[in-house]
Amino acid sequence: MGWFFPALALVTIVIAAACGSWMMARFLRDVPDRREIDGLRDEVDALRAEVEQSRQELAEAQERLDFTERLLTKGSSRPPEAPTPT
Repeated sequence: MGWFFPALALVTIVIAAACGSWMMARFLRDVPDRREIDGLRDEVDALRAEVEQSRQELAEAQERLDFTERLLTKGSSRPPEAPTPT
């Protein structure tokens, strides 16, 4: 019986080390490498530029709409002139 507890302790340590190694290997396998991270950063930068361009286009469209609304609600008494045929 004197050898049982040290053997049990040794088996427990070996199993814990094996499980820890297995978990670390799975974690390291799932971590993206540097090239993948750089590719994702480039993609995010491109998406940010696209969003900024869309915001500028939207702001321009809103300005045009505001201008058109002001012209329509100006309340002038004379009708707009018809375009002259060319």
